[in-house]
Amino acid sequence: MEPSIAGLVLLLLVALAGTAQGQAPLLPPDEGSLTLRDLGHGDVVLGPGVENRTLEIQLPGNASQGPGLWYRIHLNLEIRFNESMVREAPRSLAYISGSLNGWAYASAKLDFPLPGSVRWDFVNVTGTYRETAPLPRLTLDLSNYPPIPAVQPGAARLEFRLETLGAPVVEEARILATSRIETTPIAPPRLRISRVEGPPAGLRAGEEFTLRVHLRNLGGLPARNTRVDLRLPDGLRFLSGAQETQRFDLVEREAQAEWRLRAIEADQGALQVLVRSESSDSSPTLEVPISIRPPDVPLLLGVALAAAILLLVLLRRLRGRG
Repeated sequence: MEPSIAGLVLLLLVALAGTAQGQAPLLPPDEGSLTLRDLGHGDVVLGPGVENRTLEIQLPGNASQGPGLWYRIHLNLEIRFNESMVREAPRSLAYISGSLNGWAYASAKLDFPLPGSVRWDFVNVTGTYRETAPLPRLTLDLSNYPPIPAVQPGAARLEFRLETLGAPVVEEARILATSRIETTPIAPPRLRISRVEGPPAGLRAGEEFTLRVHLRNLGGLPARNTRVDLRLPDGLRFLSGAQETQRFDLVEREAQAEWRLRAIEADQGALQVLVRSESSDSSPTLEVPISIRPPDVPLLLGVALAAAILLLVLLRRLRGRG
């Protein structure tokens, strides 16, 4: 989302005020963004012999991670690899990570499953990303929301780290000065169980019913790769063909999971609904009490009568043969 003209003017005034006082500019107190260059820093270079760098920045007095305004960090990375090291030690791994006030918000894993290429993995609040690129250079644009405790008013530490397991395959990892910290009203994904329909009151053994679980995404970004698991007490069974787990590629606003179930015996217990997602803060759970009563007396009499008739038929056949 592009900042408004008023927001841009505010950012410029904040930056100029910080520069005039000889201090690093504050991040915007409202919607907008500032690059590392705006904050008084250049490129951050990591490589052999330089594996950690920390930048000092200033967060405004009203800084917090939500509920109305959210901080998101965008990293522009240029990575150069030592191809001879990769050939000699192809099982080496490298990690480039970022944290704010000691709380990690980004970690890119680099490995080399195929000759002449690098594979990178990155996880953020919207999901898991993986791609392969040719050596010797890799350009990445990564973004994520820092955890809630990471965002506090006043002085803050923006940390970057390069870690190599095996040979020093990374010749240089450069976090560009165009990387930026954004303040936005767009909240990260946040799934909640909004409503459950079923089981019916007065459920008896032998009856079937439909259970519906409604999900709602309270965030501003889609929740990716969500699964809803249903755990049953002893007195319930899935009907033929029903799956314990239901999956959703994307939940933008709402989704509904549905199962057909049968009560097989009298029981007192609880259904367990477990929601898991690649998106952060999107794993609610819920227990639904369930009470299954014994079958109706007329049903029991009917079953007994049918059994008696079957027994009489068998006895007559046996006597006839005798």
